[in-house]
Amino acid sequence: MASILTIVTLLVLRFAWIALVGYAEYLFKKRSSQLTIKEVGQKIVVVSWSGMRGLVSLALALSLPIATYDQTPFPYRQLVIYLTFVTI
Repeated sequence: MASILTIVTLLVLRFAWIALVGYAEYLFKKRSSQLTIKEVGQKIVVVSWSGMRGLVSLALALSLPIATYDQTPFPYRQLVIYLTFVTI
């Protein structure tokens, strides 16, 4: 349950951050830019969604348990985290 909450929180925060920066850029460059507000909105959605693949992958890798039910270390947990981080 905690991993789902983490993923949803990160997705919402990423979209909000990209939207804030995108609209601020639109407002400050309104005169020099040829983009319409609709095009800026489309750009925000594409940038937000394309960056989520790595975000979700890293959140899932970090949500792996440290130990199993019998308190043995989770097999290859550190390797999975490392490979996920290097890949994204």
